[in-house]
Order: sequence, then C-alpha cells, then structure tokens
Amino acid sequence: MTMTSEPTAVGQHRDERTRASHAIVGRAAELVVLADVFADLLRGRGHVLTVSGDAGIGKSTLIGALLQMADDAGVPAWHTMGRQLEQARPLGPVLELMTAVGLDHAVEQLVDPLRDTTVRMSFDNGVEFSLVELLVDRLEARAAAGPFVVVVDDAHWADPATVRCLRLLGTRLVAAGACLVVGCRPLPREHALTRQLDALTGAGGIATSIRVGPLDADAARRLVEQRLGATGPVDGIVDGIVDGVVDGIVASAGGNPLVLQALTASGASDVDGDPIAAAIASLSEPTLSILRHAAVVSGAIDIDIVGELLPVRPSAIVDALTEAELAGVVTREPRWRFVHDLFHEALYGALDPSTRRAVHLETAAVLRRTGRPTADVAEHFRRGALPGNTDAVEALHTAASEVAAVAPSAALPLFEAAIELCGPVGASDELLADHVRALAWTGDLDGADTIGELLLGRSLAPEVAYRVRHELAFTTFIRGDVHSALGHLREAALHAPSAALAARAVSERSLACVTIADEASATLFAEEGLRLGRETGDAPTVGLAAAVLSLIALYHFDFETACAHAAAVERLASGPMGRDVSIYQPLVFAALVAFEADDEQGLADLLRRARASASETGTVWAVPLYDAIAAYHSLRRGRLDDARASAQGGSSLAVAADAFAGGAWCDGLQAQIEILTGNTELAEQLVSRAEAAYASPQTKFGPEQAALARAWLLERAGDIDGATAHLRGAWELFTALDFASCCLALAGDLARLAHVTGDRALSAALAEQADDLAARSGLAAHDAVRQRVHAWRLADADAMGRAAEAFAAAGHDLGAALTGSDHALLARAIGDVAAERRARARAAERLQAMGADAEAERILGPTTRARPRRAAFGWDALTSTEQRVVALVAAGLSNPEIASELYVSRRTVESHVAAALRKLGVRSRTALAAHALQREIAARSRMATDEDR
Repeated sequence: MTMTSEPTAVGQHRDERTRASHAIVGRAAELVVLADVFADLLRGRGHVLTVSGDAGIGKSTLIGALLQMADDAGVPAWHTMGRQLEQARPLGPVLELMTAVGLDHAVEQLVDPLRDTTVRMSFDNGVEFSLVELLVDRLEARAAAGPFVVVVDDAHWADPATVRCLRLLGTRLVAAGACLVVGCRPLPREHALTRQLDALTGAGGIATSIRVGPLDADAARRLVEQRLGATGPVDGIVDGIVDGVVDGIVASAGGNPLVLQALTASGASDVDGDPIAAAIASLSEPTLSILRHAAVVSGAIDIDIVGELLPVRPSAIVDALTEAELAGVVTREPRWRFVHDLFHEALYGALDPSTRRAVHLETAAVLRRTGRPTADVAEHFRRGALPGNTDAVEALHTAASEVAAVAPSAALPLFEAAIELCGPVGASDELLADHVRALAWTGDLDGADTIGELLLGRSLAPEVAYRVRHELAFTTFIRGDVHSALGHLREAALHAPSAALAARAVSERSLACVTIADEASATLFAEEGLRLGRETGDAPTVGLAAAVLSLIALYHFDFETACAHAAAVERLASGPMGRDVSIYQPLVFAALVAFEADDEQGLADLLRRARASASETGTVWAVPLYDAIAAYHSLRRGRLDDARASAQGGSSLAVAADAFAGGAWCDGLQAQIEILTGNTELAEQLVSRAEAAYASPQTKFGPEQAALARAWLLERAGDIDGATAHLRGAWELFTALDFASCCLALAGDLARLAHVTGDRALSAALAEQADDLAARSGLAAHDAVRQRVHAWRLADADAMGRAAEAFAAAGHDLGAALTGSDHALLARAIGDVAAERRARARAAERLQAMGADAEAERILGPTTRARPRRAAFGWDALTSTEQRVVALVAAGLSNPEIASELYVSRRTVESHVAAALRKLGVRSRTALAAHALQREIAARSRMATDEDR
C-alpha cells in the first residue's frame, strides 16, 4: 500500500506506474539501478537516490517505477513535491510529510506566537530545524516496522528552508534503513539545492545518483509505437500517422519522452514546431481560457477556484478539461492536474503580463474570501499587485510575519515585495521593523543594520522602537560589539511596550555583560532584573537574571550561591511559565553548576529536561551546549567513547543549525579524546576548527579545552616551549578574569610544563592559586588538582601518587590516569625504578580501561609490552554503551526512546549507532538488530549445549 501526503501525489504516481508496467523503454540501465536500490532497501540498507534531468525527460516515470516496486512489496511510501507557485510557503513539502505521518498537533505546538520572542543564538529560526527533527523521529520510529520510501519530487521548486533540510533528512533516513528519493531538474553549481544534493550523494557512502538523459532513436521509436498502440485510432488525434511521420516525431523530439508523447497526441502534423505549444494550440479558445486561469492558480487544477474566476458553469470547466485530457495536456487521476510542468509553464507564460497580473489579483481575492492560507494569498498578491495596492501590502506583510516565525529566509521575498509595492508613500515603520527582524535572523547583519539605523532616524512608536532596538542589539552582539548591543538594550528597555519586556531587556544586559567579563555590571543588571522580574511577575526575566548570577557565583567557586540561583532557575523552568522561561534556555547555567559540583544524577536529569525544553521551544542553539557538558562529564569520568559520541553529536548539530554556542567546545573536547586514542591528525583538524571559531567575535563556551588540546599536540610533537607558552597564555587570561574552573582545568598540565622548563615562579603561582580555589570550592576533585600542582612544585613522587588516588576517589578517572603518568615521571627522576614501573603500569591500566590505548603505549614506552588493544571490528570492538544501544535498537526502540532510556541526547545515540554500524560492518538499524538477534540465538544455543552436557 502506498501512502501519500496529498491526493494529487497518489494520482500522479498511479498514472506513472500504470504506464511504467508497459511503457518504460530505453531505460534498462536506470531500471537496474532502481532494482539494486530497492533490493538493498529490502535488506535493510538505506539509500539516498537523486534522479535529475531536463523537464519531460522521464524523472517521474522512473520514480513511479520505484514506487511501483514498493507498492508490489507492501513497502510504505510517502510523497511530496515542490511547486512553482508555492515557494513562499516555508517548509511546505516537509509540513506535508509531517501531516501524512500524523504530526499535525506537534507542528501546532512548535509553530505558535512564542517563536517570535525566542532568543536565538543561530541564524534563521530553530523552529524549522525542530520540525525536521520531529519528522525524522517519527520516521525513525516507523523504521522499526520495516523499510519505507520518502519522495521529494520537483525539489528545484522547494522553498529555501526545505532545501536546507534535505541533507539532514537524507542522512538520517539512510541510518534508519529507509530510502529518500529526490527528483529535480539540472541546476547551476552555485544553487543551494545543488550543494545539498552533492552532500547527499556522499551520505553514508551508499547514495546513488541517476542523471536521466535523452532516449536513443530506437527507444524513442518503440515508445511512439507503444503509445500509438495503447491509444488506438482516435478521430482528430492519431488519424493519418504513417511511418514517415513516426520517423519525423523521433527526429524532432530529441529523445525527450514528454515531447514524444505530445507529438503523438497532437497527431504530429507539424513535427518541426514546438510539440508542447502544438498540443496547446490544438485546443479550443474556451478551453484555453479555462486552462490559462487554472495555470495562474496552481499546477493542480481547482475547479471551484477557476469557477469563481470565470463566469462559466462547473460542467463547462469539466468539458474543457476533458478536451485537454484527450490532447495530452491534463490528466484527471485522482483529480485534475497538468500532465507536466512544461504544459503548466507554457500556459502560464502565454498570458501577457497585464492579464497575468489581473488574474493573480483576482485569484488573491478569491483565496482570501474562501479562507485559504495567508501565504497562498500573499503569493498571488506578490505576482499581481502594482505599487500603491494597499491590500496587497497588508496581505504580504501579514504573510511575511507569519512565515518569518518559522523560516525567516522564506519571508524575505515577501517583505521585499511588500516594501516595493508601497510606492512613493514608502513602507510603514512596522513593515520595515519586521523586515529588520527577518534580515537579522537570516544572517544579513549589514542589511538589518542599514534599515534599522534608517528607522532610528524617524519618530517611532514605542513598540516599533523597542523591536528595532532589540534586533540591533542582536546584530551588534553577533558582530562582537557588545558595548553597542548594551546601548541598544538600554534604549529597548526605555521604549518597551510593557513593564515585563522592559525588565527582560535589563536581564539581557546582564547576559551581554557576562560575555565581555564585565562582572560588576553583569551583577548589577542581573540583580536589577531579578527585582523587576519579581515585581512584574515575569518568570523569563527572573530566570535569566538568576542564571547569570549563578554563573558569576560559579566563576568564583561560590557553590552555595550558585546552587541557590540554579535551583531557582530549575523551579521556574518547571513552573507554569516554564515554556516562556525556556526562550533563554537558562538551564544551560543550571547544568553548568551541577557539572562543576560533580552532581552526576542531578546533571543527567537536568540535561534530559533541558534538551526536551530546547526541542519543544525551537531553541536548538542550546542543544550543542548540553552535549558539550555531557561530553566533558564523560571525559572526566574516563568514558571516552561516550564523551566522543556526545561531542560529535553536539558539533554536528552546531554546524547543521548554524549555532554559535557549543560546537567549538565539543571540538576541543573531542580533540583531547583523539589525542588519547592516537588520532592526532583528526585532533589537529578539530583544534584548528575550534580555534577559528574562538577567533570570531561571537559568544563561545569552553575555550580552555581547545587550549589544552593544542598544548597536548605541541608537547607530543616535542615542542615543550611552545606548549608551555600556549597554555600559560590561556591560564593568565583566565586568571585575570577570575574564571576559576578554567584555571583549574589547565593547572595540572601547566604545572608539569613549568617543572620541565624550570619555571619556579610559575610553579609557585599555580600552587598558590590552586590552594585558594580548592579551599573556596571544597570539592574533592579540586583538591586533587591542588595536590597534583603541589607535587610538581615539590617534585614529590609520593605526593603525586596520592594525588592520582585522590582523583580516582573523586570519580575523575582521566585525571587519575594522567596524574599517575606524572607519578611515573617523578619516580624516574629520583631513580625509584620499582615505583616508576608500578605507576606506569597503573596509569596504563586505567587508560586502557577507558580505551586510550595510544596514550597507554606512550606512557609504557617502546620497551614495555602493553596488553592487547581492544578489537577494532566485530562485537568485541563495541563499548559497553554501544552494546547496550544495539540491544535497545534490537528491542525496537527509536533513537529518542534510547536517549531517554540512557539519559543522553538523541545525537549521542546517533553517534553510538554510527560507531556500531562501522564496527559491525553493517549499514542500517535493521542489520544491527539482526546481528544482535543472531548473537542472542547463538548464546542461547551454547547455554542449551552446556546444560545438555
């Protein structure tokens, strides 16, 4: 049974499949590829299939053949398509798929007025990303029941947001063992769809691309004869066809099947002309009038709307469509539509511009009167209105504002059209202010600044002034000009239309001050925001202010204050205004407090709730931060594979969502893991990428981790002086800022380098600082750092051994292993061979237990035999977490369900699944499940055999 997102799609492909069973000629090679793809699909191997070619060349016929295979095998399929006259509808094809799979309610929850107030740390809106995440979640869950096919045809007409989503959709469906089929016309290299399809071609190494070319002469002749035989002699259609005319059809069609069909249907009386135009020219004038109006409305022919536009009876419209059907211009299954875009485009283009504009305006009026979606109405106004049409400006402005809430990039053409239509009177302040917002959130900072500054020269209404100032605060903040951002926020507070929004601007100023380490101002504004938020009862204001105060307290290891504010944030996020509070994602700061306090269970609960909140509100920018915190926690605990999976997931999401926060932190953490496991080339790439990100003016987290990874790379390359200088520079910066946790993260390694280079002054400064910070925090792990620093200052091997055990007791296994390596170095320095051997063996054992075999071998040295490395492939190569993930996959759980079960992010689960696929040499979740089942059966068989014995 083939499922579809809309009736027209079913009709199109039923029609194509009916012909496909007897009419696909000259496509033997393409059909072999389709059969191979489908056979792989039935074996559980996912695919991305792109089918490209000129208009009318047979792309839909081939896609129909694949859907016929799916239909025959009982494989479900969902189909959607881009439409030329609906490119202003953001995520139109994606939303159709979501409706088809039953996600209407979820869409309504995400796409609501809240999104306009969402504080985003990424260009474009996280809503569109979250919508696709929901769709993929549902499809992944469906994959547990078997393979399926998703078709996005005519993708060259898809809106920009849908185009951006294709890569994510393709890679995720491949992993789910499903097939994504994308049909499109050839496009320029610089087109956004071309870039996405190029990326999809490499998805999972199993993507396939079919470029459909012209039929050869023999195939073209067979197709004409087949069409003539199927049609039979019909008066006025094929009478008079003779062999010479067939040859002429073949010669003039250029191997294009649609052209062949049009020439055949028209009787091919003039094979030298345009067959599409000839087919249209064969129609009566009343029929042509009806078809031209229908072409203006859309590619699917809506008899009711056409009847509103023309003073004709519905029966007359049906008669005209029947005539056009006989000429091969339209088809009726399951409802009337043009046979191909070429007919639609020809009829649309045949109207003179003034008539076309008039019909668009009439269509807009009819659609508005019948309650059609605002975006559909606006598209007709955009194509039909002339300057000065206030109705068109109003409709376009309304539609653009609605569209901007989901996908600002799709709203820009509507804003631009509305502004152009304003004519001599000029655009209103409200229209320009909304345009500024869309420009800002699509990354056109120059455009937003230009129009915003123009507006500031006017006498603006307070609400408009607030909106403009707020958006300019964002653009200047992203540029790194935080002082200008603070000025705009100050003015925004003065012009805010409500006391609550004025209070929010104050708390936002506190957050901006934190990013430039202006602690005094940040504290002042946060405390003021806390007061105003409580007075106005605005939970988002209170939540953001409390979050900033918790971070400031955390900087100084004032855990009592930090935990108190973090607890307040958690209460607000769980309260009746929790959804509003989440626009700022203050749980990021609460999670940081739980992380630094070594509250493992509390951190796991917080991260789970925070990720859910980010997904529900479309604040996807925060998710990489949560993944970075989880990765850092796993790294400290020595769970390198879990840390790598979290870091990879966070980094990939930061790139996909164009988020400014978290990605570089993840890269720095993963770089450390790659160094420990011997992948220094990858580590260099990750560190370089992180350093480039930190060099930009945008707000970042975790720069000390990239600094530490760079120092490790330099040290292992033999550049001790370079490593020392790099790490010392970072440490001095964080010391000046009094960022306590960053200082302690670097202190142990810097103390070792200071000892090696003989810098006693640095050793003493590190020891003094470590004493102070450890005393402030009172945490066991921080005291372990203090012990390590002092052991290096005193060159005391025994003290270093005790520091290693202190790390172990605190649950910081990586710190224990690395400090154990320090113990071995100091023992060798004093000539205690036995102690050195024991320390090396213990450190190597700890490193090998966490999978850091390369670091273990480096510590043991070339003369010492290390224990065998963990297998690289097969079941034994899987970590315990990966084995558990595979078991949950085999149990039928989706990635989100596994993430909930394991208290990790869905992206982390994806990384574990990808690692398991690679290690087991399979390509889909279905194959993973089969592998786990076979292993379980084998284990039961062995147990039965043992019992028999």
